[in-house]
Amino acid sequence: MEAIVFSVLELTFLSILGILWLIQLIYYFALYNRIHKRRVAIKKRKVRFTPELFPLSVIIYTRDDCEKLRKFLPMILEQDYPEFEVIVINDSLENGSEELLSLMKKQYPHLHYTFIPTSARYVCRKKLALTLGAKASNYEWLVFTEADCYPASNKWLRLMARNFTVDTQIVLGYSNFQYKNDWSHKYKTFDLLFMSIRYLGFALANKPYMGIGRNMAYRKELFFKQKGFSSHLNLNGGADDLF
Repeated sequence: MEAIVFSVLELTFLSILGILWLIQLIYYFALYNRIHKRRVAIKKRKVRFTPELFPLSVIIYTRDDCEKLRKFLPMILEQDYPEFEVIVINDSLENGSEELLSLMKKQYPHLHYTFIPTSARYVCRKKLALTLGAKASNYEWLVFTEADCYPASNKWLRLMARNFTVDTQIVLGYSNFQYKNDWSHKYKTFDLLFMSIRYLGFALANKPYMGIGRNMAYRKELFFKQKGFSSHLNLNGGADDLF
């Protein structure tokens, strides 16, 4: 049996790969460790939350999501929370969503909805929708999610709102995909996990750079003080991380 022999160049290349892999491992461990410490601190009640449940506005952008609205929107409208409104910005009037929202409005008076005019062109329609929702909101705290998402429990808004302390401007949440037993889904879940470790880890290091539009909140005053998305309204991306 012949021994495998590596050249100096091959050994150098493998050594560099090993060092880079080790750096990546340390990098992600450091970020995850911040998240782990935060969870431990919460369990030990060392994190100070506010006992006050401020009124808030949930803003949802939807486009061609009539069936998903029918399925998931009641889970948001029926949250165990004393005072909140849900504002749906509809980007399509031809898929039955307008009729659905009109019917649901009769059952849920705290539901409000509007639409994006067809004349709005050359802009990111999602950013325009979120801006319209912020302007239409009645409360200071704005909570964002999407039409194809549902909360893990009816305590979602309470868990978000406990972070609305005096010094807090933005609250970042976590979201995950519903389990499916196929490789493409597993890859997406794996990718989302590492992305979440990055943005939550950096946020806990006081260096936030993005969030997930499916589960985040910020102050209305902050949004308009920063002029919202006005500087990049023409870019399709960035509704979650350009602010």
